[in-house]
Amino acid sequence: TVSFGTKPAIAQKDSIIYEAHVRGLTKDSSSTTLTTILSSMSEFAAVANVPSAYVGTYKGAGYMAKYLKAMGYKTIELLPVHETANDINSDTSPAGNFWGYMTYGYFAPDRRYSYNKSYGGPTDEFRAMVKAFHDQGIEVYLDVVFNHTGEGGTWGDANTRELTSFAGLANNSYYRLASGNAFYWDGTTGCGNQLNCTNTATRKLVTDSLKYWIQNMGIDGFRFDLAPVIARNANNNYNFEPSNQPVISDITGMIST
Repeated sequence: TVSFGTKPAIAQKDSIIYEAHVRGLTKDSSSTTLTTILSSMSEFAAVANVPSAYVGTYKGAGYMAKYLKAMGYKTIELLPVHETANDINSDTSPAGNFWGYMTYGYFAPDRRYSYNKSYGGPTDEFRAMVKAFHDQGIEVYLDVVFNHTGEGGTWGDANTRELTSFAGLANNSYYRLASGNAFYWDGTTGCGNQLNCTNTATRKLVTDSLKYWIQNMGIDGFRFDLAPVIARNANNNYNFEPSNQPVISDITGMIST
């Protein structure tokens, strides 16, 4: 197993955060000529060029650790890296779901961002990237999406429902439903596939995923996309009620464990 290094344990008040997209961070050709671009600035003397074969990958992102350290950053926050619907993404154009906010696999680093695409390769490469940042005293946060999934809603046709993962397993457990609409309900995300975070199975999915990325992948913190959505109650109005939401207690309780 590839090590993710030693977590820097930086106090939250000291976390100077750089938000980045794994692919976008190094995909531009300028990342391969950093030593030339920064040659006149001594504070960047430790920075190395990203090999062209690694641009747009976890491996390439790890090369940027010394650059971010020289810039004074303490934390890198990565936009979603959970496996998503990559068939709609192009390597040559900006079309598709570039940002990755349509999650399918909450325990898998997106294979598309990995140079090593062998079995287990993306996981090992992700850990190695985290270690590269940890070795420079930089923490790694993840932007996580637990308000909705990559499965679509009915998209205007009440008789048609995408069944690629959670809906096929237990639609009435994992998703928000309402009286008169037993197939999907969406009052918040606009995606037609709003997760039901009041359900025990969904709550466990959230906490198990967070624990996996903390304990197995070395992640130091998280940013929750549309966080208020997961803090809505269980009635058909799904009102915002964070003080009484078990999933919020589940997450905050993890801080002391």
